[in-house]
Amino acid sequence: MKIAIYGPMCSGKTTVANMIQEYDTRYSIYSFGKKIKDLAIELFQMEGKNRSLLINIADKMREIDEDVWAKYIIQKTKEKEYCIIDDLRFQNELNYLDDWKIICLTTPKEVRLCRIKELYPQNYKDHIKNMDHISENDTLKLPENTIYIDTNKTIEELKESVKLCLKIE
Repeated sequence: MKIAIYGPMCSGKTTVANMIQEYDTRYSIYSFGKKIKDLAIELFQMEGKNRSLLINIADKMREIDEDVWAKYIIQKTKEKEYCIIDDLRFQNELNYLDDWKIICLTTPKEVRLCRIKELYPQNYKDHIKNMDHISENDTLKLPENTIYIDTNKTIEELKESVKLCLKIE
């Protein structure tokens, strides 16, 4: 099964992807943003997570080819049977994911703000500033069989929700 996880910043996308991988080690995790991070580190010596820089790089590349990141990930995953994309954000990315299981994470904004401050104490203001970027607000036309998970839970409760949703024993 191929899975893509959609949700706003600090909703738990990577956490849920890691949980799925813990339950079934056949899964590999991919990210639309991984290549962007690699470029930011290589070309701009990014340390930590500079969300503004990452967004600028991604946006500039999309100006050249709107589907650049979707095509890149599809190429990386086309031969894989068990893979997870942990950062679905845009409709054009979703459009490339025929026959993928989509998981949509929901979390109240105030919970996400607390998580941002915990995860990024040095530069949380940069992350909060970018909460209004289209990558955080693009409303996707999700398929009817989308799995919705509320991630405003303890880790143990979230693990149970993930197991139930994916029918993992």
